[in-house]
Amino acid sequence: MQARFFQPKPFEEFYDLEADPDEVNNIADEPDEGAAVLSAMRRALDDHLLAINDNGFIPKGCALEGYLASRQPGRYPLGQVIAVAERAASGREGEVPDLVRDLGSDNEVIRYWAATGLLIRASDAASAVGAMLDALEAESTPQVRVVLTEGLAHVGHTDLGVAELASLLSDDQPEMVRLQALNALTWLDDPSPAMPMVERLVDDRGYLGRAATYLARVQDETFDPSASLLPPWNG
Repeated sequence: MQARFFQPKPFEEFYDLEADPDEVNNIADEPDEGAAVLSAMRRALDDHLLAINDNGFIPKGCALEGYLASRQPGRYPLGQVIAVAERAASGREGEVPDLVRDLGSDNEVIRYWAATGLLIRASDAASAVGAMLDALEAESTPQVRVVLTEGLAHVGHTDLGVAELASLLSDDQPEMVRLQALNALTWLDDPSPAMPMVERLVDDRGYLGRAATYLARVQDETFDPSASLLPPWNG
């Protein structure tokens, strides 16, 4: 049960805390088990997100992330973002054409969630490969490029995906973009072409160093879960 935390999660989770205080039995998909309550809570959450202009949908490191930036008129259409994020996270195969359409948005947050939705679907997004390649060529936001390339790596374009993710590890990229690229590489079957760039980061004493060290040790089969991922301190 604890291992579920580290595995792909369902779109929604809903628990009867009186009968199931340890939150083991997810009843979100059981229509006879509190469906009305779940629907009401879903609406309440969306209303709250809109009321506070929640900027948690903005990719880390984007210029929109700040309080004032996310409140500039037209820059962060949260109602539309919520709808695209719901479409993305649902995992429904029938949503692929809509996600492809959303890739063409002029808003980077919407494009990010559209790309995320295609990544979530993995091989089920194969019909969108052409659109994803076109979107990558046109995309200027690095956070969106990370997601697009990871998605392409899962639909037959591994070499392109690894090469692009390796380039996003360069020193001229923001730390959050480099961390996102490292995380993406960790989920690929063969990130070996990117390992020279990864290994340049293992001495970093922050998140980058830990993520890079983990990936490097997994690749060379020396990962020890009980060992520290931090380099020895000699400062």
